[in-house]
This record gives sequence, C-alpha cells and structure tokens, in this order.
Amino acid sequence: MTELYITKHAWERLRQRVGIESRDAGIAWVTAKLSEAEHKEIDGHQTKYHAGSYTLVMDGNRLVTIQPSKTESDYSGLLKGKLAKEARSFIGKKKAELRKLEIALLETQINLLKAKNPKIKRSIADKLSGITDEKYRIEDAILGMRIAAQSMGVEDFRTFSEEV
Repeated sequence: MTELYITKHAWERLRQRVGIESRDAGIAWVTAKLSEAEHKEIDGHQTKYHAGSYTLVMDGNRLVTIQPSKTESDYSGLLKGKLAKEARSFIGKKKAELRKLEIALLETQINLLKAKNPKIKRSIADKLSGITDEKYRIEDAILGMRIAAQSMGVEDFRTFSEEV
C-alpha cells in the first residue's frame, strides 16, 4: 500500500475506540491491523478489513472509519441488555424498600406528635433520625445505580427526580 491517509473522522474513532492519541502510533496500529486482517469485503468503492475486534473501512488509501466488529457489537448489545435488566431489578427492589421506609417515617412522625413523655419523644426522635438516614442511603444507592448504568450505556432511565 502506498502512503496511508487517515481522515479526521477516522482519527476521532481511533482515539475513541482504540485509545491511541499519537499520530505515529495510530498509523502503526492501522498498518498492523490491515496486514493481519482475516478477510476483506469490497462494498462499492470501499473495502472493509476485518481484523480482530475491529473493522477498518478504507476508500483507496484513505482510512474512512474504524468500527467494532459485528460480533463485538452483538456482545455489547447483549451485555447492555443484561445490565439494564439488573439495574432495573436493583432499582425496583430499592424503591420498594424506600416506600416501606417512607411509610415507617410517616408513622414515626405521627407517633412523635402524639407522644407526651419527654423520654418517649427523645426515643422516637432517635428512631426518626435512623429511618431518615436509611431513607437517604437508599436514595443514594438508587441514584448511584442510575449513574453507573448510564455511564455504561444504559440510557432508558428517567431522571431520579421524575421517579422518586
């Protein structure tokens, strides 16, 4: 192959998907992948080289883009689906716990309002504080799971304030 030209889009994909920042390292990586490609398919004026977990799309001596191979994308989709299912399950269980705690919190507040004895009021206030702390801990766990799932590509969660 003559001189290799890498388009701006391909450089962005190289940085994003492979993590290579250096121009020399990028050219070396692309050259190595092109030479070790298992097979290539010609699609009009573009040639797709399938090398490992990447597909390199060439147009003559120009690298147009770098894509994850189809099998990698399939596994990625499968994992995203499983992750979404587990995240929804976790959040559902935590929301059920949260509802129970909110009921207990309201009952405890009613008991505090009814109480006359200062010792009993202090005891109920301590219990109220513990329930409130537990409620905040569960809300933090729900929010943490949402953020973690979204950072891994699960996008079908509404914002925390919409559901809680």
